[in-house]
Amino acid sequence: MLYEYQSLDNIKGIGEKIAASFAEMGINTIGDLLEYYPSRHIDRGPIKNTLEGVAPGEKAFVRGKALSGGRTNYISRNFTKTVLMFECESGRFAAVFYNQPYRKNSHIVGEEYVLYGTVEISKGGAVSLNPAQCERADRIVNLTEGLSATYRIPKSCKITISRLKNTIKSALSSTSIEEKLPLWISEELELPSRGEALAGIHFPQSHEDLSSSARYILSNRFIEFLVSLMHHRNTILRNNAVKIDIDCVDRFLQCLPYSLTEPQKRSLGEILSDMTKGIQMNRLLQGDVGSGKTAVAMASAYAVLSNGYQVAFTAPTEILARQHYENYEPMLKKLGINAGLIYSAMGKKQRSEVLKQLKSGEIGILFGTHAVFSKDVVYNDLALIIIDEQHRYGVSQRATFENKGQFPHVLVMSATPIPRTLALCYYKDLDVSVIDALPEGRKKVPTYLVDDKMEKRLLAFAKKILSTGQKVYVVCPAVDDEDMINVEETYIRFSKLFAEFGVGYITGQMNKDEKIKVMSAFSSGKINMLIATSLIEVGIDVHDATLMWVKGCERFGLSQLHQLRGRVGRSSLQSWCVLQMSEYSENYEKRLQIMTKTNDGFEIASEDLRQRGSGDVLGYEQSGHSSEMINAAMDNAELFFKVNEVCEKLLSSDKEKDISFVREIMKKAVTDKYVVLN
Repeated sequence: MLYEYQSLDNIKGIGEKIAASFAEMGINTIGDLLEYYPSRHIDRGPIKNTLEGVAPGEKAFVRGKALSGGRTNYISRNFTKTVLMFECESGRFAAVFYNQPYRKNSHIVGEEYVLYGTVEISKGGAVSLNPAQCERADRIVNLTEGLSATYRIPKSCKITISRLKNTIKSALSSTSIEEKLPLWISEELELPSRGEALAGIHFPQSHEDLSSSARYILSNRFIEFLVSLMHHRNTILRNNAVKIDIDCVDRFLQCLPYSLTEPQKRSLGEILSDMTKGIQMNRLLQGDVGSGKTAVAMASAYAVLSNGYQVAFTAPTEILARQHYENYEPMLKKLGINAGLIYSAMGKKQRSEVLKQLKSGEIGILFGTHAVFSKDVVYNDLALIIIDEQHRYGVSQRATFENKGQFPHVLVMSATPIPRTLALCYYKDLDVSVIDALPEGRKKVPTYLVDDKMEKRLLAFAKKILSTGQKVYVVCPAVDDEDMINVEETYIRFSKLFAEFGVGYITGQMNKDEKIKVMSAFSSGKINMLIATSLIEVGIDVHDATLMWVKGCERFGLSQLHQLRGRVGRSSLQSWCVLQMSEYSENYEKRLQIMTKTNDGFEIASEDLRQRGSGDVLGYEQSGHSSEMINAAMDNAELFFKVNEVCEKLLSSDKEKDISFVREIMKKAVTDKYVVLN
């Protein structure tokens, strides 16, 4: 019998080379393997023997016989198109494979194959299929009927999904799986055993099996998050913080090209009041997209800077950090404050100079990602930490940040609107300020919900906007997943359709320098259409971008769509948001209609909570959701509240097993990220 802590090469058939390939994926032990969860689950239904009745754009799961006549065309140096012919009961059809030239010689004429992909009909009525997968009918591994797990595997890794699945199956059948949760928690939350959950998440026998398994794994994520949050709350030392004289803030406000709204003034007042008391502030500044949180944060920073102390401003991405620096550095300079920026591609000499000026106190405020808290970054007298997008940083990370100063005040911000009942639970270690109104002069962004039948009109609309010199975002739910609308295919297609305007793309798989280069080109107008994943949902501020076109919108949560919509409408220019469903259903339409009725993020969040609070627990249909804990809590609020109650009991328990369980959680230094299970 094998155990989870044992290395992967203890599994039969796993040699040194294969184990090394698994290690590239972060899989070193049997436990790592079993917890390498699927990115989502597909329900293909039964295999059909015909394409009859399948409409263009729909997915088909069909059995066909391989015919002769395959060919490969080289469209460009790095782009190939291989066409193979098959026959099913409804007649012949072509299977089109992109960048898979090996397919031409891998199919045996006369053999039956099972294919899964999107149906297309060209001029003359010819039917073709763009298969996500194709396997011999007598050797099926992935194309099984019903629910099937699929996984994200790095392109550089030599492990195939088939190899991964077979290894997981072998491990499940030969490993002793230890239950980690105390029994009373499993009973109170009505959870299956850990072994049942692991088997059910990788090889679900039904939707109920998948839901139960996902509930177990998600409950564990919630427990880890909430226990670490409560532990942090209980250990916060709110004393000995510097007292800030706030009389100077008006000078900063007079330099702004606009007046603060009443909610901004109220929130600023709460922050400044905290910092005059001599006890450490730990406050969340929550506000809808475009509500002006950064202006309030910078006014708070100026108060600290004017008192002779330093400020650290950290953003979740380098692009955002640069944006904040470029927006506020000129104003701060006029006010006699030196600002600094630290980033990964910085030259050694330049970085050394910034660190020298920071240590001496010459630089008052430092912008950057979490790099502003690197070991070699030493502050002269840090008194305020501003963290943009709170839910992107874990509790333990935040505690590490605070160690850079002597009980510095902490202001964290989030543009993710969240209903008050959930906010009090989720942000229980923070005081909360809310900006609940947008600045005057901002035009509402009309939002339209359409399906693929509107594609031609959308293309014409996008071209019209580009022709005026304005910019367009096109967001896809995946980078290169063949089962979904993805960035790669959309970029190839749109770069031809909109060549005259300049088209670029950006994904999380690109390195920081590439992302910055693309965003700079988009901001400057070198490219005017940006194809992207939901990477751009947070904070990107390009004023002349006026169309947000989200393809496959049913793959996203409502709050995430609202964040994406917030990338346009950031100036006096009229902007639009188009949500295009690639897979239509009445349920999708019903859920998404709220986006067309209101631009109020808090109303959308409440509706999202109402629709999902007691519904799916990471069901297979939710494959486009962000991997942030806040979205998991929103999607599964009822479970989140129950786990919160359990954690309160757990931390007050004097039983040795409970105490040991909490100790193990704290050892892991859990952040607030969780793995998407669906």
